[in-house]
Order: sequence, then C-alpha cells, then structure tokens
Amino acid sequence: MLINENNILKIKNFTLANEFHLSAQKFINSEMEFFNHNLCMADNSAENEYGIKQTDNKIIRNIITLLKE
Repeated sequence: MLINENNILKIKNFTLANEFHLSAQKFINSEMEFFNHNLCMADNSAENEYGIKQTDNKIIRNIITLLKE
C-alpha cells in the first residue's frame, strides 16, 4: 500500500503510528527534444521512459500539515 495524502490519516488512526516513510513521488516529463517511439530504452516497455519520478515537496508539506492537525 502506498501512503499518500488521501490515506495518511486513516493509517495513522488505525495503526497509532507516529512515524511514516513514503516517497511522495510525482512524474516529471523529460526535456528531451527528440523521441524515438519505435525504440524501447527500458526493460518494461509499459513504463514511461521519457521522464523521471521525483519527490514532490508539496505532497510532503501537505502530509505534514495533515498530521499536525
């Protein structure tokens, strides 16, 4: 189960935990100018290989705010 803004309070209340570990990732599109859609660069062709996942500071701040309420 991924921990996110929609379920953090439910998890907190159910587990009574006071520490949580999550990635809070968002997908960032690549700045590449040329895409060869006929060439797969990754092992899993279903995965979007023209971008990266990065921790989103806004998600982290929102979760911290939710937990402090």
